[in-house]
Parts: sequence; structure tokens; C-alpha cells
Amino acid sequence: MKLSILLFLMSFNLFAGPITIKDQWIKSVPPMAKMSAAYMTITNNSKKDISLLEASSNIAKAVELHTHFKVDGIMKMRKVESIKIPAQSSTQLKPKSYHIMFIGLKEKLPEGKEVKLKLKFSNGEKLELNAIAKKLK
Repeated sequence: MKLSILLFLMSFNLFAGPITIKDQWIKSVPPMAKMSAAYMTITNNSKKDISLLEASSNIAKAVELHTHFKVDGIMKMRKVESIKIPAQSSTQLKPKSYHIMFIGLKEKLPEGKEVKLKLKFSNGEKLELNAIAKKLK
């Protein structure tokens, strides 16, 4: 019995990709807003560091990877080339930290709207996922 459980768990891990994503959401914004951001937890199940290189979606003119930092007591935001997900660890994209920025929204983002995202990673993996628009708490 133990052997069959072990074999099942091993086969499950073979089919699980090196990258998993959970708790993805996008900030709902007022109808006239031109920017929003997406957040999630990205887990790297592999033994090598992997980086998120690119994000895309058809809801905005531009989609960029961003972070926040403090300069002279003022929070500022800037574009980054990649977001590192260390081996066998997770990186959380969250408000006032790393996030995916949507610039030039082409459509409204009311609470509950589902948004399609495509992510590209340094290991060649590409993932498509849906994020639900929620209010920032």
C-alpha cells in the first residue's frame, strides 16, 4: 500500500510544472482609470532559480513588471526587467512590492471581472491564467 501511494505521489510531481501560481487577482479600478496592477504568489518547485521575464494581456496598451521602493520617505514605482523566484521557494507579488502593471487600460475593470494573463519565465515556461478583479483592501 505504501509503495502505491509513493508511486502516485511521484507521478503527480512529474506532471506538475516547475512553476505554480496561486491567489492571482487584479485591482479593480474606477471606470475612468488608465492603470491597474495584478498580484499573485509564484512558486518555483525546481532546484534552479527562475525569473518572471514578461507578462501580457489584451486589457492594456502596455504590461510591465514593476516594484516599489522608498526614496527620501516617498514611495516610488519603477519598471524591472525580471522578478526572481528562488529555487524551491515562492515570491509574492503584492501591493507596495513586486507587481504586474497595466498601463493604458482598454476596458473597464469592475470588481468580479475576469482578466486573462500570459506569463513568460526564464526557463522557457509560458503560463496562461485568469485573475479576478477585486478591490484593494
